[in-house]
Amino acid sequence: MTFTSSAKSFSGPMTITQKSDNSLTGQWTISDGSGSSALTPISKVTGSNVTIGLIIGTYDVTFTGTVDESYDSMSGTFSSSGINVGPWSATRK
Repeated sequence: MTFTSSAKSFSGPMTITQKSDNSLTGQWTISDGSGSSALTPISKVTGSNVTIGLIIGTYDVTFTGTVDESYDSMSGTFSSSGINVGPWSATRK
């Protein structure tokens, strides 16, 4: 997953498992080694809509967007504490 905030880009591998109730579990690690986070309980897929919650440092971050039909990529916008921050995207590797 890659996202940009205040002209700084963050990226790193994320593992995601979709459970039978459409909730998501997993982990995201920032590539530069500055941190990692387990997905929070708000993480889920509903149809083609996806919500991913992470705690990054002291920030409660929510990623919302859509998943493509093949489930190979997803993208959208992310917010921190309810304030829209910018775009994000992820591609299955």
